[in-house]
Amino acid sequence: MEKLQHESHQLVCLCGQNMQIQQEEIMGQVII
Repeated sequence: MEKLQHESHQLVCLCGQNMQIQQEEIMGQVII
């Protein structure tokens, strides 16, 4: 169970980073 929770936590972190990168790209496009 602990291992499964750890892996899901890593996935959440990856998704969070991807969302942040996409938001930065969108902001960059809007500024340009």
